[in-house]
Amino acid sequence: MVPLNREFSWRTASSLLVSFKYAWTGVSYAFQTQRNFRIHLLVGTLAISLSIFLASESS
Repeated sequence: MVPLNREFSWRTASSLLVSFKYAWTGVSYAFQTQRNFRIHLLVGTLAISLSIFLASESS
């Protein structure tokens, strides 16, 4: 079980770098706690990899 770390929740980013830090925190939390997010990430990665492979084979 992932401990709830609400340090970054409901804050406004003061810069673009901080905004990316908040975004990464959300993606990391989703990956650790949501099974369907991991499945979607795997299927998306396979689809993109397959499309790149097939595009290079047709050239």
